[in-house]
Amino acid sequence: MTTTLGTGAAVSAVNCPNMTAVGLNAAHSAANSDFSVVIGGDAGYTLSASPYSMLLGNSAGQQLQDALYATVIGPSAARFANGAEGAVILGLAAGYSSVGVKYSILIGYAAGRGIVGGNAYSQILGYAAGEYADYSELSSFIGHHAGYKADHSANLVAIGRFAGGWANYSTSSIMIGYQAGGVEKLDAQTEIPSAHHVARGIYIGTGAGKDSSTTEDVILIGTNSKATDGVVNAIALGKDAHAMVSNSMNVPVLKRTGGGVLVVDDAGNVTASDQLATALAAIADLQARIAVLEGN
Repeated sequence: MTTTLGTGAAVSAVNCPNMTAVGLNAAHSAANSDFSVVIGGDAGYTLSASPYSMLLGNSAGQQLQDALYATVIGPSAARFANGAEGAVILGLAAGYSSVGVKYSILIGYAAGRGIVGGNAYSQILGYAAGEYADYSELSSFIGHHAGYKADHSANLVAIGRFAGGWANYSTSSIMIGYQAGGVEKLDAQTEIPSAHHVARGIYIGTGAGKDSSTTEDVILIGTNSKATDGVVNAIALGKDAHAMVSNSMNVPVLKRTGGGVLVVDDAGNVTASDQLATALAAIADLQARIAVLEGN
């Protein structure tokens, strides 16, 4: 039995027994959405194939499709969305016009808005976090504009304001801190670079790796630490540390006078010294001398 309250509520609904529709035109022309709860003006107006879903807010899920068990709360949340099975979408315009966000959590103003290429099984929390981030499933974007327009970046973890912003094709990477692996800019400011094509990278710190692109297995830790484009398997630790070549370590803070097993040049690049090899050779020579003496 359908329960309705409000002018036009579920008036043209089809195959929606046990639905609850409250509000002006709520679930007006809904279809195949049994046991759903729709509350708000124009909420779920043409809701379809979304049984057991719950929509709350004016225009929430207005034309939502294929959203079995979805929870949608907020004005225009999940409006015109498609493919949101099991999703939790909370906030003004969160998940607006998004496609393929099943079992994802979108929380915040415009969080996950405009995703057209799918972003399933992700956690997206914050003002405009993950907005327009297509084909970046299994990711976690947390913070103001975190993961904004980070396309084709599956398994990306971006935490912090603009962390991972525009970080396209950055799979299985971790970016934590304000502008870590991302940059704060306007869409039209294409001349300002941001990180992209980062494979298995770890960028931690304010501005860490914000313009370090086309890297693989690079670890950057520290404010404004960075890597030259194309660097592979390198580490940069400390403020302004810069990994310039592959298979290297850059730690400026270690630069000091005196010798040691490790040598740090003026730029902070760390390499092994010959002191350890020399010491081991001396020990081996001493052992040989002792063996000769004991033999005598």
